[in-house]
Amino acid sequence: MTPSAPQHHPLDPALDAAALLRRLGFATLVLAIPMVALVSRRAAVVLAPVGLALLILAALLDGQGSPVGEGFRRALLSPAGAALTLLIAWAGLSLAWSPFPKSGFEKFVNLAGTALITFLGVLALPQRMRSSNLYLMAIGTGAAVFFSMGLAAGGSFDSGAAAETEGRSLERGLLILALFAWPAIGWLASRDRRMEALILAGGVLIAALIGATPSVVAALVVGGLAFGVVALNKAGGPRAVAVALAGTLAAAPILPFILRPVLRLSLPATDPILAAMSAWSWSVQRDPLKLLTGHGLDASFRGRIAGLLPVDTPSGALFVVWHDLGVVGVGAAIVALIGATLAIGRAGGPLAPAKIAALTTAFVLAILGPHAGQAWWLAAIGVVALAFVAAERGQFRTERPKARLFSVANDR
Repeated sequence: MTPSAPQHHPLDPALDAAALLRRLGFATLVLAIPMVALVSRRAAVVLAPVGLALLILAALLDGQGSPVGEGFRRALLSPAGAALTLLIAWAGLSLAWSPFPKSGFEKFVNLAGTALITFLGVLALPQRMRSSNLYLMAIGTGAAVFFSMGLAAGGSFDSGAAAETEGRSLERGLLILALFAWPAIGWLASRDRRMEALILAGGVLIAALIGATPSVVAALVVGGLAFGVVALNKAGGPRAVAVALAGTLAAAPILPFILRPVLRLSLPATDPILAAMSAWSWSVQRDPLKLLTGHGLDASFRGRIAGLLPVDTPSGALFVVWHDLGVVGVGAAIVALIGATLAIGRAGGPLAPAKIAALTTAFVLAILGPHAGQAWWLAAIGVVALAFVAAERGQFRTERPKARLFSVANDR
């Protein structure tokens, strides 16, 4: 019998172009952003839409994306998706009673626009992602770790005038690096590269320590604890994390009344933390009814500038969400947190610990810093969510062939 000649599939320029655009888009998101963010404050804001647009264009060329209508239906039927939609809608409605509707509208456009383009980017991902694309997450994070250490060696972490320019970029870059580390760590762990994942996690932590950013160090440590809890207890771990996150957000209005008497025992009267607790409790006592509706989107940030709030008022998410959006907004955020965490736990898989660790890290960073709600923060969160979806779609190969020296099994 004459062996048949090998079949060659005709070249399709559209498919080749789509594959190139998809790689460029994904590389822009997970390789370029963590690197450029260390030297540019607007890296995530500029590069995220570019990368997402390339992914969407690739899906339009080869048709490998998911139907938009079906994607919206599934998102709205999930508890987390419905709660997140309600949160965005309530933020827009709160502009009706916000004392700063113009700036609030700008923030709402950023919030809604980022959510929409990220969602379309997720729908544009193919059902099977190539491993060669997904390893770019680890390459980008690792390169950013070495780059940040090089900047530290060059003195770019110094305080003073440099901190007002490059220093703030570096701090923001380390915040982004802390978030982007978890998809990379999860992907490496899912590929049985646990030692590389551990080295990468240690490198990110060392970079944060060198950069003298306590909030990033604290967030990484708490995120690492969440990772360990979920990895050791796949059933109860996600529930424990969900209760901790939701309970912290729900109890925020009473925290200053509990913490201030305790902190007075160990801190001097002029300590900034005590001043922040005093301003927080004053805001709650001044208008308790506003806890129901909130003061409107962007009211906390603009209120400090306009003198409506004390300059010592906290800028973290625990105060901001309660002050701006009230019970309805907080309730939607709690449902979204619980729904997302429990959904991750139910789905399981090798990426579950890293997903919950990323969610926990983002939560801690949001409550410790003033960046929650800013455009670059929303863009970074969206890219991290997309990276996890991409990593999930790279898990289709359940068994990896093992190379064995001097064995014909390698030829199979």
